[in-house]
Amino acid sequence: MYVSLFILLDIFGKTISFSRENINFVLVYDKQLEHTSKQYEKDETSFNEIDTTLMRLAAEDKVRFGLGKFEKLYFKKVHTCSKDEFDMSFASRF
Repeated sequence: MYVSLFILLDIFGKTISFSRENINFVLVYDKQLEHTSKQYEKDETSFNEIDTTLMRLAAEDKVRFGLGKFEKLYFKKVHTCSKDEFDMSFASRF
């Protein structure tokens, strides 16, 4: 993520301030893959499933995998979604 951001900013001659104001980061993940990381296991608890449902009802995104800390630091907005969520939410707009 860092390298891609810095290369993009270098190509366009922009700064981190520009990305904070103008660039959204979207991570699309595959729920079907078997994951072994501790963070992924935390995200799959019943509590977090309820949290995800409540966030959806409130029309807010749940940022997974600890990537929320990069919002406002490097990007205007950070999104994480499964392939299915991406197809329904983002891809359908275009």
